[in-house]
Amino acid sequence: MLNKKAFTLIEVIVALTVFIVGVVSLFPFFSGGLQVLSDAEQKLTVANLARSQMAEIEAQGFDETIVDTPRTSFAVPYNNYEYEITWTPLAFDIASPSDISLYQVDLTIYWDSRSGEKNEKFITYVGRMNPY
Repeated sequence: MLNKKAFTLIEVIVALTVFIVGVVSLFPFFSGGLQVLSDAEQKLTVANLARSQMAEIEAQGFDETIVDTPRTSFAVPYNNYEYEITWTPLAFDIASPSDISLYQVDLTIYWDSRSGEKNEKFITYVGRMNPY
C-alpha cells in the first residue's frame, strides 16, 4: 500500500510549472513600473534644474539677464540635460508704457530618454517699473 501523504514527482513538477508561468507573466508589469519610475526621476530632475535656472535669472538682476541663451549644457553631473532661454518683451495698452518693462521668459530643458529626445518648457514673467 502506497503512502498517500507524500507528493509525487509529477505533482511537484506541475506545481512548479504553474508557479513559474505565473511569475513570468508578471514581468511586463515590473518593466512598465521601472519605466514609469525612470520617467518620474527625469521629470523631478528637470523641475529642480528649472527652479535652479530661474533662481539664477532672478539673482542676476533685471538689466543683466535680458539676453537670449542658446542651447547650453548644464554642469556636471547634469551635463546630459540642456537648456535654452528666450526673452520676449510684452507690450501694454496703457497711458505710459515706457514706465513699465515686462518680459516673458521661456526656459526649455532638453534631455534624452529611451524613447528619444524630450523637453519641458517653463514660462515666467519678469517686470520692472522704470524710474522717472
